[in-house]
Amino acid sequence: MSISVDEICNKFTVNQELNFIGLAITVHQAHGIDVCIAQLKKMGIVPKGFVLICSHKQTGRGLNKDFFYNLADDISVENFEYQYNHIKNHGAFWGGIFAYKSALLNKFNRQIFIASPDVNSKWINLIEQNVEQSKVISIIIDDGAGSYMDPYHKFLNAQLRNYASKCKLQLMFITRIRTMYLDGLTKMLISNGRIIDNRIFLKTNESGIYRFSRNKNISEFYDALFRKISNSIPHSEVCEFEGKVVINTQCLKENNIINNDLDFKIYTSIVKQLRESGIPVVIKPHPREKDVQKYKRFGCSVYNNSKYSQESIIATTRKKPLCIISIMSSTLLNTYGIFGIPVISLAKLFQDEGSVDNNFKQQLGEFIELYNEIFIFPRNISELTETIVEMYKSLEK
Repeated sequence: MSISVDEICNKFTVNQELNFIGLAITVHQAHGIDVCIAQLKKMGIVPKGFVLICSHKQTGRGLNKDFFYNLADDISVENFEYQYNHIKNHGAFWGGIFAYKSALLNKFNRQIFIASPDVNSKWINLIEQNVEQSKVISIIIDDGAGSYMDPYHKFLNAQLRNYASKCKLQLMFITRIRTMYLDGLTKMLISNGRIIDNRIFLKTNESGIYRFSRNKNISEFYDALFRKISNSIPHSEVCEFEGKVVINTQCLKENNIINNDLDFKIYTSIVKQLRESGIPVVIKPHPREKDVQKYKRFGCSVYNNSKYSQESIIATTRKKPLCIISIMSSTLLNTYGIFGIPVISLAKLFQDEGSVDNNFKQQLGEFIELYNEIFIFPRNISELTETIVEMYKSLEK
């Protein structure tokens, strides 16, 4: 049974002590909410309210209370159908105008914290129109590598797949206006102290080169969370990652990004060459991937437990993984930024392949440009394996 928007608003109206809503679909977002709660407590604020968990629209998989580590009795975990029509009080235009006007006002003392991966004007509308004398403080939780990508391109590329060519020019115009509005709204909320940036990293652009540094306002809370989680992870599972090359697969075929087994063939070649060099490998399938049994053919470890995030497992290891391999994933950034472990992206191996979706190729180009200074981007499998062999030899010395 899912909690409704009306129930949420009624409970906040009746109970003036309620002050927190967290929204989560992934384990990484659950970690972000745990961190928010710890941070608010240190600020002298006792979070009371709800964590709304939503099932993933593709797999149907969802979280439960066991995925959270900082919840108290004052915060209940509720299933929630996160569909925009459920929280629609106005059309897109008037809803945007209200949110923008709301950002200009700062007169109410009752603060209600909304923890989600972005600044959501619909939730600002929902709370501030239905819960009297309240103002929303948006806490932006980390959503992985996507948190640092250009939101205009990210949104546009996703939408263009669903529209015919004749609609693209109109869609691009509407999307650009939408992005300008969101940028303006965000700046207005920041100036009024109504945004708390809880992304793991701070991104800066120095002469066209992107730099990433850990967000010191939040890093201590992530470190404490990982230490807490480590107590619950069986050592047998942690051993799967110690001293190994970790390959994080992605859902390309399931998302219609490729129409063949290109990614599987690339993984096959990588594992074969690494094993011939005596380098241990573990495959960590993407949580949304359905056919994970095919990786058993590689003859290496396959870790498919989605209960623990990879970051929490790595934090628990006594001997860190040799390196992480993926294409365009959040794990690459988190592993490098939090633990200083080398990370390798396969983005360039997919850029020139004819079977790869053109929108995905564009995203790969943006990904390479953004992370070129901190990730390793081999041009072929031989270059990749040579790089890893050198890493392995350097550790043996």
